[in-house]
Amino acid sequence: MSDPAGSWKDRNRSVISKINVGKSILDENGLIKACTGDGDDHTVGLTGTFDSSLVISSTGTGSDAVKIQATNATGGVEITSGTSGVSIDTLLVPSAETAVITADTTLTRAQSGTVFRVNPTLATTITLPAPVVGMKFTFVTTAVSTVDLIFQTFAGTQFMLGTVLLSDSSIAAGLSAAINSDPTATTTLTLDHSIGAFNGGTIIKFTALTSTLWFIEGLVGAETPADAIVTFT
Repeated sequence: MSDPAGSWKDRNRSVISKINVGKSILDENGLIKACTGDGDDHTVGLTGTFDSSLVISSTGTGSDAVKIQATNATGGVEITSGTSGVSIDTLLVPSAETAVITADTTLTRAQSGTVFRVNPTLATTITLPAPVVGMKFTFVTTAVSTVDLIFQTFAGTQFMLGTVLLSDSSIAAGLSAAINSDPTATTTLTLDHSIGAFNGGTIIKFTALTSTLWFIEGLVGAETPADAIVTFT
């Protein structure tokens, strides 16, 4: 049987040559390349300066119908755009919008952006991951404290910069105490229940400014008067 448009191989010669270059493999899992060193990139591109688009589409019905993944713990996703910017025509839903902490917890980079509800029944230490610029974590207590709550950095070379405001009845009406960290030494924030209980609705936020520095801001409402509820060490 003749093929007036040319053989399938002829029509797809450029595709075949591309997927057989180097270590690229096309199988049931997709197009895969095993890199052999830094800078050994794999490009899927569309050339030509015309009003045309590179489209990645899926008719899947799940919440993960299209995935862009950086699966290595230190990997990231970079988007570079021209003057038209980036247009997102959908509702953005974080993969972990809220979570609950009830015991000692070591956070991960993947949890950045999460709002944590904190109401442990035992003294609890929350360990931040190694900071990566732009990472954010928010913690909100949901009831009057019955135990100590401690926040600490992942390593002794990672510090906290910022202020936690404390409002309690020992301070003149309308005023709050400001407890400041030392950005060259502070690695731990403690809310000490033994000094005085702190209210539900206490909020602590961390934002990574550099690879060694967290910006901290917070508001602590004290159930009983005691400025030493909040300590930086």
